[in-house]
Amino acid sequence: MIECEDALTRIAKQAQEGDRKALESLLTHSELKSLIYGITGRYLPPDDLDDAYHEVLLKVARHLDGWQQRAKITTWISKMTVNYCLTASARERRIWLRISDISFPDGMPQDEMIPAIPPEQVVQVSERQLLAMIRDEFLPRMSARCQEILRLLLFEALEKEEIRQRIELRRSFFNQTWKECCEKLLKKIMLMFEN
Repeated sequence: MIECEDALTRIAKQAQEGDRKALESLLTHSELKSLIYGITGRYLPPDDLDDAYHEVLLKVARHLDGWQQRAKITTWISKMTVNYCLTASARERRIWLRISDISFPDGMPQDEMIPAIPPEQVVQVSERQLLAMIRDEFLPRMSARCQEILRLLLFEALEKEEIRQRIELRRSFFNQTWKECCEKLLKKIMLMFEN
């Protein structure tokens, strides 16, 4: 293992000096692939591992000049991979937090709108799958205004006030439109999980 790490470090040094073949050799090295998949497999769902692997390789290629050679290349890439995983996990949590921020109609208790779901019926959906469903199935069936609001919220991660300014609506009209759009989306998501 140490011998292979030393070989990777030598290859990385050559790549850092501009050797394209060395860069290609580094990015396709089986030990590097095992390292990245081993780390991402501890942090991310199985469906996301291939994308994570390719994203980390892109980061390695783009930022190789930032490696200062004080540590082995595998240590540097390991840190980069962990950072990628933590960022990806935080982004997934953010989407669920945003969905949970959706307000319910006045006077309607939350438990009337969201029935308790037995644990054996809970379905795990990745952020990518949910966003694809929203983009491909839910948004096209909504008004153009709702499409724009939800696109800015979910795909550009803008805050509510930024969205209001972007679409240039009076605050009172925007708040009502915001509420209606978010409620429609929430109902569609809930219906999807009921089936």
